[in-house]
Amino acid sequence: IGGGTVRPEFELLTGLDTETLPSGSTPYEYITRPLESYVSNYRDAGYHTVAVHPYIPSFYARDAAYPYLGFDAFYSHQDLEQMGPLSYKRGYVTDESLEAIMEQILDQSEEPMFLFAITMENHQPFSPLPEEEIQIQVSSDLLSQSSLDTVTTYVQGLYDADQMLGRLVE
Repeated sequence: IGGGTVRPEFELLTGLDTETLPSGSTPYEYITRPLESYVSNYRDAGYHTVAVHPYIPSFYARDAAYPYLGFDAFYSHQDLEQMGPLSYKRGYVTDESLEAIMEQILDQSEEPMFLFAITMENHQPFSPLPEEEIQIQVSSDLLSQSSLDTVTTYVQGLYDADQMLGRLVE
C-alpha cells in the first residue's frame, strides 16, 4: 500500500532488490542514467521494447526512468486514449480494453517485441461494484457487508485479469 507497485516492478525489470532504499522512496527517482536491466538486454538482442501503463506517465517518475531502463516506447493513459476505445471500472481502465491495445501494439510490430504492461483495473481501493459487473459471487457469514464488498471486488478483478491473460495468450 502506498508505493507498493513500483518496487516489485523495478525488481522484476532489473533483478535488483529495493529493500535497501529509504522508506517511502521509489526506485525510479534514483535512475538518472542508463541502467542495465532485463529490458535493455532485450533491446540489445534486437527486440523492440515497449511499456504500457494506463495511468499518469510521470507517476513514480516512470516517464523519466523507463528510457534509462531500455524501453524504446512508453504508452501511458493519454496515449492509450488515442489508440482505441477504453472502458472503465471504478475509474480505472479495464484489463479487457488494455488487452485490446496490447494486441494492437503486438500486431503492428514487424520485429520481436518485449511488451511490459501494468494493469489498473484491480487497483485499490476496492469499492463496491455495480451488481451487473459482478460475475463471481463471494459469500461469507463471517465478513461484514463492507468487507464482503471489498473481497468481491478484488476477486472479480482477479477473474477479469485471468480472462484478459487467457485472451492475450490465445
